[in-house]
Amino acid sequence: MLKESKARKIFEKYDDVAAFALGKSKGITDNGLEIRYSRMAGIFPDEDVINGIVAGDIKAKKVIKEAVKNLHKPQKAENANLCSGMALIVNMIDPEKVSRKKNKKRIMTPNIVVFVYDDELDVPGKARIKFLRQYLEALFGEFGLAVYSKDKAEKIVKKLFKGRHKKVMAAVASFKKKDGAHISADGAALKKLMMTFYAIELHQSALSNIPIDDMGGREITGLVHDLIYAYTNDNLKVSGAFKKKKDREKICDKLRKKNKAAVKAYNELRDILKSMPSVDTGKMPKVKNGYKGKKPKMDIDKFEKFFMKRKHQTILALVYAHSAAKMTGMELGSSEYNKVITRVLKDTEIDAKEFTAAAKAVAGKV
Repeated sequence: MLKESKARKIFEKYDDVAAFALGKSKGITDNGLEIRYSRMAGIFPDEDVINGIVAGDIKAKKVIKEAVKNLHKPQKAENANLCSGMALIVNMIDPEKVSRKKNKKRIMTPNIVVFVYDDELDVPGKARIKFLRQYLEALFGEFGLAVYSKDKAEKIVKKLFKGRHKKVMAAVASFKKKDGAHISADGAALKKLMMTFYAIELHQSALSNIPIDDMGGREITGLVHDLIYAYTNDNLKVSGAFKKKKDREKICDKLRKKNKAAVKAYNELRDILKSMPSVDTGKMPKVKNGYKGKKPKMDIDKFEKFFMKRKHQTILALVYAHSAAKMTGMELGSSEYNKVITRVLKDTEIDAKEFTAAAKAVAGKV
């Protein structure tokens, strides 16, 4: 967590960086350096609360304690932005699935997350950044991760980001081994819980940035398997992260409901595609939720075989887009839904306008 002028050296020397804005600056574009900051507003309290803390009307400790408590309750709808947002960032730092080439000379370069704030701050601005620092330290601390800031961060940057590119990569890879620079065992369990609960939404978020055609076989397999885990209820095993039976039952109940909604969304999408004469869906399988005895109600082998084929990857991307849209409350035919679908179908063999018209028809809106 650094001032923009101090964070600049990281951007100049390192490629695998995710930068998030805490101030007014939207990024850097000068002297050949171009980096845009993202905003993760969903992980923070709203501005009224932050302003209340800065003014002294609200206690920072109380807000932070509540956020840490909510971080462990992904099943609550009001915690969705906080939990999914933190899962996304923590997964950048310690990815769930990492592709490793069999090359001993290759240095694995960790991803670095940088929270950037403005160089010049007035008195309220300094108080705001002080609170945000304490807030982030508490949240990331639940995953065993340290937030390096102020003098300590500047010393680390000065030490690691000097010399040639290869030397910098090696220095960062070595630093990654330190406590606080990688996720703890308890943190990994917490992240796994969140990644499982929000699997469809998080995968859709990733797919909106990386076209499915650019993904390799391992990534596609992960996408297919995570759908199977949801449809069959196999993802309920993640409830083991809770020590209390009452908490395990609650998370299982919420996950079952989400899984049923995912199955309903998939079969609705199947109906939409089947109603489009121009789309060859082949033998796109139906899915069913849960098990009958010891056997899944859906045909897993058939599902896997269909979606592992390259020619069906546009449909796989649609499954995620349509399911995430429906599960976050979007209505078929709404402008918000149509934007999501149009983005997914851009430069593909399926016509977006024809699809959105078919979706309206299936929903009975024509």
